[in-house]
Amino acid sequence: MGNRMMKNRPNKNPLILLACMASLSCVMMLNASAAPTALGYAIYARGAYWKTAKTLDVAIGAASAKDHSAVRLNTTPIVKPEWIFDNYPPFDVFVMGDESAMPNFSEYDSFAEAYAQAKKTPDSFIYHWSTGRLVWDNGTAIAGGETTDAAQPTPPIIPAPLILQMPELARGCEVTSLAMLINYLGVSATKQELADKIQKTDARDDPNKGFVGNMFTFDEMGYGVYHAPIYDLLSQYAPTAVDLSGCDFEVIDYYLDLGIPVWVIVNSKYAPLPDEEFDTWQLQDGDIKITYREHSVLVTGYDADNIYFNDPLGERAKTDYGDFEAAWVQMGKQAVTVMP
Repeated sequence: MGNRMMKNRPNKNPLILLACMASLSCVMMLNASAAPTALGYAIYARGAYWKTAKTLDVAIGAASAKDHSAVRLNTTPIVKPEWIFDNYPPFDVFVMGDESAMPNFSEYDSFAEAYAQAKKTPDSFIYHWSTGRLVWDNGTAIAGGETTDAAQPTPPIIPAPLILQMPELARGCEVTSLAMLINYLGVSATKQELADKIQKTDARDDPNKGFVGNMFTFDEMGYGVYHAPIYDLLSQYAPTAVDLSGCDFEVIDYYLDLGIPVWVIVNSKYAPLPDEEFDTWQLQDGDIKITYREHSVLVTGYDADNIYFNDPLGERAKTDYGDFEAAWVQMGKQAVTVMP
């Protein structure tokens, strides 16, 4: 890992982004005038007017049954449609063509799916439909020039607050690390508040569904919680929450370079664990491997050799980059943060 360095992130050209947004929404905008002027809610399917419903509930119910549908209040004259509901896939991968052509794009239901496609293609980037945000780019797509891997200054360690899980939350590393992220965003949230709000499930159940067992004491059985319930909880505090789980570690680097800390699942050794450290739970929905060394931290930076993080068990720490990355991969590549 001695050659690890900060990428020279390209500047985000607003003209290109505006062109991309237009390519997604222009059909809906132009076809909005095709709706009749009766009162109610206009429903569109794949950019074309479909029908009008008298109530919002009926309109959303009808639109939900069709892919690529949207609902707006039916008003005249239409200056700019205000979309109340849509079920378009949230992530779009754009591939830049020549300067005279609009970029090609494809749609995906998760960031991980979009990333899997975008990383294959130079000059591509990922755009979040509903917020209009660029959430990842692959090299030269936005800059319009070449990105270099020449050594750059080490990105500064992000000054996220350090919050300790003990003594109140014996197994509360996940919600405590999340509290650090949320408070760094300038939003007030205590670890106890998040512990109360996180989805919970029974002992020896799936941590992808909620916190397993008792978070507050070692006197009763408990385990932890994985990325999906954490993402759902973060979304209550930050509308720009994004689940990066399933991607490569370079995506975490990307967000750190932008000054955004990242919540992750690793283990308390910060290095790969041997097989004997894992148990297999046989659950109704299938087997799941767990380790009681499961741990969550907030990643705040990196340099040529190390990863830096806030550990809810007690300190701002650093460890070997390669060991930490391997431990993160072993625990399922789980990462959650907010969009730039």
